[in-house]
Amino acid sequence: MTDRIHEYLDGEITEDALTPEERREAQEHLRVLERTVSLLGDMSAPDVTEDVMARISGGDAVSLGESAGKRPLVWLLEPRTVRVRPAYGLLAAAALLLVILFPPADRLGLDEGLHGNTDPAATSHLVQGAGTSEAVTIFVHFRLDAPTASEVRLAGSFTGWEPRYAMHPAGEGSWSVLVPLQPGVHDYAFVVDGREWVADPAAPAVDDGFGGENSRLALLLPNGERES
Repeated sequence: MTDRIHEYLDGEITEDALTPEERREAQEHLRVLERTVSLLGDMSAPDVTEDVMARISGGDAVSLGESAGKRPLVWLLEPRTVRVRPAYGLLAAAALLLVILFPPADRLGLDEGLHGNTDPAATSHLVQGAGTSEAVTIFVHFRLDAPTASEVRLAGSFTGWEPRYAMHPAGEGSWSVLVPLQPGVHDYAFVVDGREWVADPAAPAVDDGFGGENSRLALLLPNGERES
């Protein structure tokens, strides 16, 4: 995501100030956020009465009762920590992480694929829970500077090393794509013009087993553990 798109999403500049490519990318981000907000608005809040009462030492009892159910977003506002190791915590505009709790992907329309990707295999890994009622998905904004490229795609352990995700021009020779991932360790690489595999210069490098390099991204759950 470029600084100009950040400024547009923050309301600092108008859509007229964006290039056609920047407008398309900004609209993609807005669509994802709108789907997320729509889903969260339909979710029922969990009963947190027991937990709240357990934390109250003395004083009058507080009954959440019916009011909690009428405020389905209140429980989401508690501060949460997401640790991204090691590169993406340093990337600013090069990486954007949005952590959301939600049920299966078709509720968000993600089965249609981000950026028009309709391959079912590309979204099958989105929210398969590990014995939990709610799964965690982390949206990762991958970006590569490749001004001479005519096409860039993303492949990794999360795609079976098939270059399923087409990246899109983001201005000034950079390419980007927003990908939903589960917590865990993911290796990946960019495929430039269908033939050249390129590691992410902003991420830790790992041996690909064939004399080359891939990049590694570790996404941890808030409790510091990877989802199995």
